[in-house]
Amino acid sequence: MQLQKRLYRLNEDCFVGSSENENQPTITTTEAGKKIWAVQLVDKTEITEAEYRLFILETTNNDLTIEVKPSEIGFAQGNAFCAWLSERTRERFSDAGICYLRETSTDTFRLVRFRIPEQYHQLAYYLAAGVWKEADEETLNIMLKVAGREIQGDLDIDDIRQFPCEDLSIIDKLWVDYSNGHFGFSVQKKICLEVGGILEGSRKSSPLKKALAQVRIYGRFGGQIRDNSEMYEAYCRFGDRVEWRVEKEWIEESGVIYITSAQRGHLPNIYQGVN
Repeated sequence: MQLQKRLYRLNEDCFVGSSENENQPTITTTEAGKKIWAVQLVDKTEITEAEYRLFILETTNNDLTIEVKPSEIGFAQGNAFCAWLSERTRERFSDAGICYLRETSTDTFRLVRFRIPEQYHQLAYYLAAGVWKEADEETLNIMLKVAGREIQGDLDIDDIRQFPCEDLSIIDKLWVDYSNGHFGFSVQKKICLEVGGILEGSRKSSPLKKALAQVRIYGRFGGQIRDNSEMYEAYCRFGDRVEWRVEKEWIEESGVIYITSAQRGHLPNIYQGVN
């Protein structure tokens, strides 16, 4: 009953007198430059031990006999709770766009509720649940759908260049938020720049499609790769950093590592979907 009351309190604005509309941006930037979900709500009360025990009971069939302090729950387990709660919210309200994150500015376990377009709900669930391979595959599925390439089953370089920034931002923020800043396209971009990569927004084409493919959709974050060997060498260094390249060989799909101990920026990879 306590959990049901929490869900109603957190989400009543989504159904009664909601100010949301289809034209609202999903992501906004604060004056300090931090990107946040445009329509989000921070819960005023902490998750209780009883609520967390219910999560454990429903997901593991194991009723805890020891004391549990939700504030001491780790990042991954907190995400798993959020994934579970998101599914319960979908079942209760028939709304697939409501998601949760753990509020991280304090040591307590409070929720941040946000809304995303329905097509991203499954991705958010996979990421929160920590099933990275499924999240990687779902990322590709979404991108194929957005790009109108579901029948073809892959993305070419022009598809990547023309991919809508709004959709890319949603995908990236979900990866960044649910990996605690370890994975995401923007994480990959930062690493690429650190190893000497240069973006040129004025360049409309480049013969280095092989190099672009290696960094997947990185070109959407600001420009195209300079078509010279120096830049390709920089992208090789990038591949080494994120372990897309091992012992000077680009990894195959079977070499992708779907665990959080993978190198920072290793995911998303969407290896099978870039032509």
